Amino acid sequence: MTANRYINCLANCFNTWLKEYRYLDVWKLAKIITLNKLKAGVPRCEQTRPISLLATHSKLFEKIMLERIRLWAETNSLVPIKQSGFRPGCLLPTRVLSIYQEVKNNMTVNIPALAICRLSKGLR
Repeated sequence: MTANRYINCLANCFNTWLKEYRYLDVWKLAKIITLNKLKAGVPRCEQTRPISLLATHSKLFEKIMLERIRLWAETNSLVPIKQSGFRPGCLLPTRVLSIYQEVKNNMTVNIPALAICRLSKGLR
């Protein structure tokens, strides 16, 4: 099967599954393996880290859906300009720097400023 035919076949499958509200059960499964954190030797449990291996087609489907939802949200101005997450090119460090600059500007002109940041979610 040529690349174009394969892409068309995938697009048809994805569209059909969306119309039927289906998400394949096999896509909901992840194979978890552990990687050794050590350079050599047999590791203990705490010296390993797990990773999840997902089905390739589910990752592709998820990426396509993310791009479409992101485009729809941006086109319809549903994502605030100052939103750091979800928007491409809007990184957390950039947002933290802008908050710092805003507080600094207020302090410079002797205006009280309060900044409350909950960053734990973004630092996983």
